[in-house]
Amino acid sequence: MCQLCRCCVLESSCTLLHYNSKSMKKHFIFKLFLVILILWISWGNIAYSETISSSDDKLLRYSKTDISVKNLRKSCTSSDGIDGILLCQQLVKATPSDPESWNYLGYKYYDFQKYKEALFAYGQALYLNPKYSLALANICGLLSQIRFYHLAIKACDRALENDSSWGFEGKALALDNKGKVLFNLGRYQQSLDAFDRAIAANPNYKNASINRSILLNHLKYFARKKMFS
Repeated sequence: MCQLCRCCVLESSCTLLHYNSKSMKKHFIFKLFLVILILWISWGNIAYSETISSSDDKLLRYSKTDISVKNLRKSCTSSDGIDGILLCQQLVKATPSDPESWNYLGYKYYDFQKYKEALFAYGQALYLNPKYSLALANICGLLSQIRFYHLAIKACDRALENDSSWGFEGKALALDNKGKVLFNLGRYQQSLDAFDRAIAANPNYKNASINRSILLNHLKYFARKKMFS
């Protein structure tokens, strides 16, 4: 089964993310959620109940066999924009105990630049499966996007430590995301090492190769600039 991931290519020039004007209350709620999520990522295993109600258990078993839910899952993963969000919202309602469904929804929110909603969805996936490496790798990519670089590294490291429940990219996704974070922090050798590890883990993962080339071109540009300055 395909699992969506958050993976994007480095930009040669980085610009600060500007949020739309919003109320102070919404900013506070977002920051509070980030703090809770950060503690979650840093501390690891959060106390949670592995026991779900009998009705949820039946719904989870039903979701694995019912053809309509399977079609809904396929529509969720293959649709973009608002349609993708709405379909994945329906999928989450149909399979609320499935961390993959929440991860799909987080991806769709992220792709639509709804970062608060994406964090909540990824966080819910992580609540249902605290060792869900793909959700942690996606959180890493999201935190990097909003320039919480040091926290993003923590999320990527947790994803690699757990090393389970990956998408088709495998752990190359987390290594590539970590490489991008390190690039933005100016830690170029460590960034190069992360990209090399990503390529070694999955030679077919093109993003890591592209990002490695961007990093090397970046270093060559500044080396030439320093030479002629």
